[in-house]
Amino acid sequence: DGLAAAAWWWLVASAVGLAAWPLTHRLLGRLWAGGWPLARVVGLALTAYPVWLGASLGVTSNTVGASLLSLGCLTLIGLVLAWLGRRSLTAFLRSRWREAAAAEGVALVAYLIWTAVRVLNPDLWHPWWGGERPMEMGFFLAVLKSGRFPPYDPFYAGGYINYYYYGLHLAGSLTKLSGIRPEVAFNLALSLFYSLTFSSAMVLGASLVRSRAVLAGLASAALVAIVGNVEGGLLLIRRWAEIGPNAPGGGVALVGWLPRVVSGVVAVLTGQRAAPAYDFWAPTRVIPDTINEFPFFSFLYGDLHPHILDMPVILTAAATAFCLVARPTGDVPPRLDRAAVARLGLLALLIGTAVATNTWDAPLLVATSLGAVVLLWARSRHRNRIPWLVAVGVIAAAVAGVLLFLPFLSLYRPPPGGFSWSDDGSPLMHFLRVWGLFAFLSAALSQEVIAESRFRRGALGFLALAVRQWRRLPRLLGLAERSTEGRRAAGAAGWLLLASLAALGGLVLLGRAAAAVALALALVSGLGAVAARGRGTAFAQGLAALGWLVLLGTELFYLKDWLAGGAAYRMNTVFKFGVQAWLLLGVACGALALRRGTRSGDGRRAGWRLPALALVCLAAVYPVLGTPTRLSDRFPNAQPPIGTLDGLAYMSVGAYFWPDENHFIVLAPEKEALDWLRENVSGTPVVAEAALGYYREGGSRVAAYTGLPIPLGPQHEAEQRPQAPLGTRHALVRLLYESPDPAETLDLMERLGVSYVYVGQLERIAYGQGIGDKFATMASAGQLETVFDNADVVVYRLQVTGDRLQGERE
Repeated sequence: DGLAAAAWWWLVASAVGLAAWPLTHRLLGRLWAGGWPLARVVGLALTAYPVWLGASLGVTSNTVGASLLSLGCLTLIGLVLAWLGRRSLTAFLRSRWREAAAAEGVALVAYLIWTAVRVLNPDLWHPWWGGERPMEMGFFLAVLKSGRFPPYDPFYAGGYINYYYYGLHLAGSLTKLSGIRPEVAFNLALSLFYSLTFSSAMVLGASLVRSRAVLAGLASAALVAIVGNVEGGLLLIRRWAEIGPNAPGGGVALVGWLPRVVSGVVAVLTGQRAAPAYDFWAPTRVIPDTINEFPFFSFLYGDLHPHILDMPVILTAAATAFCLVARPTGDVPPRLDRAAVARLGLLALLIGTAVATNTWDAPLLVATSLGAVVLLWARSRHRNRIPWLVAVGVIAAAVAGVLLFLPFLSLYRPPPGGFSWSDDGSPLMHFLRVWGLFAFLSAALSQEVIAESRFRRGALGFLALAVRQWRRLPRLLGLAERSTEGRRAAGAAGWLLLASLAALGGLVLLGRAAAAVALALALVSGLGAVAARGRGTAFAQGLAALGWLVLLGTELFYLKDWLAGGAAYRMNTVFKFGVQAWLLLGVACGALALRRGTRSGDGRRAGWRLPALALVCLAAVYPVLGTPTRLSDRFPNAQPPIGTLDGLAYMSVGAYFWPDENHFIVLAPEKEALDWLRENVSGTPVVAEAALGYYREGGSRVAAYTGLPIPLGPQHEAEQRPQAPLGTRHALVRLLYESPDPAETLDLMERLGVSYVYVGQLERIAYGQGIGDKFATMASAGQLETVFDNADVVVYRLQVTGDRLQGERE
């Protein structure tokens, strides 16, 4: 469960990538390093899908053999493609092997670093920072154990997982292929997907520039997966300033914080005050009543959440879209040839994968692909030669992606809602504390791209020229008047500018300043996309424009879910779509910041480099200080020795209080009982345990750590199945434990389909210390059988006929 497991996991993931490499190179070979780091993403998608489809249609089962067969077929296809394209592959290896080696080195280093992070804190639960890992671990085990899809719901016996679970199937495919225990694979999946996210961002960023590709790729990867938001640094400044509130000059506006910080540092160095603690949580809760996560925090916090598992899919789809519209040679526009059709097929698979992995992301992939085609049309000098079939192909790919995962959509029941107008938006300063770095970089880089642009025809071309040559605007207008085409372009540009200013003014008047900033940056980035010289630069500008449009949408609209009607009604909208915007803006700004512009030698960048560096330093505070703070948050009484990746090892030594300090819960006896259930109970019989949540209580541990279904689990069941009679089940579970009547208890077990009853420390605290006497009496009467007993935890099995027991095992 340590170094050997980490090495084997990486080798298995690499084998999947190698199997898909010939196909990936054929479709995405125009990318930097031939697209090699994306091969693992493509291979994982291609290996997992046939197994999932077969299990969803009832044709095959979700087994280790099915995963091996799927990988074998992919390997065979790869060998055939490698032979057919041997000349191209050989030429690539001879001329660009250094790129591939660098890409692989970066991916491996990212994997090893994050594996070290998980080794320092592999725990799957914590009394205060438990997160949603128990729920995800239970789902993960259910995905692994289910022969058919959708998987059964371990937290709602008799139901299936009404959630976007496919990302856990991707991780589960590697778990089956590697044979690594799920509680170890959970942590290794976090390490692998961090590496995939980092390397995918690097490949895409490096592919968007013509020179300094490696540096541009690293910059994109760093902005995507390393730095935090500006609030991470501002938080540190405020904490240190609080130590020296009476410093001379501390009350001066704008700069008073500096003497207060200096005074605070001196107070700490002289031993007068203790150094302030860093709050790793606060930078993700900046905008009131919302979640403002960024990728580094998501991986650091350690939940194997759908938005994490879909990050490499988003970046790979964006890279595929870029290859789809990239000009092969000269000024010839791309055509819908066989290679383009194959890329559209890959795009369809990635869109469908997003549908079932994190449904929120699927529209973004479609918008990215269509946006690339629109950008190609807007930039073309020969618009009548634009391959409209490519646009039609993208739409067909989106439809195909939905059809590929129709078995998922046919059974998935999203919460009722739809989009609605937001009552209020984000306060401007709060918005900039999250997005300030990207806002500054996007504005500065767009201005630079527009300034370096060549004149293009049409209204957008004239507008770009006017921005570039604003000092000579009267002369430009005079020149435009001399031709009909010029008058039309100038007039249309004027109307576009007027409409933009009206929209911005309207948003400000409505009190939506943050929305106005997002719209302004979207417009400037979009103008830069049209005006840019190179297609890679244009695509990067387009990604930035789309990122700001996504944020604009979160400021104006929200998706009605179970939080609608409360103060946190925008929480999931800002959270989910904010992560998407971060990926797009991170790749775009990283690539553009390191590109070598046509006028890079005239000092044009000197004006924005210093403030950009200051903002980067503020954003870099979070990974430096947030990481050790988060990793040190382990169980307060004891931790297992460092060196394991076993997410359940903490239970061997951990203990906690709940609901107050009068109730001390020791986890070792619970782990012993859970291990017995994992090793001795086959199939998926229902186990009764206390209907308690996991955030603070530590409940639902049977479902979370064995995968066996329980009648009712954590709070999220209300979100995932709003129409289910959850209150009734909760009452029945409580009555099952509290009823003094054995006959009524047996009837309740029959109604709930319960085969085992778990009586542990939480059950005694929640339902009374005397509940064990009732079940012991029932065992003495032959109604139940005691199958496990370590004094702190007792597990009973319902005495059933051989036919029923055999049915449960099946």
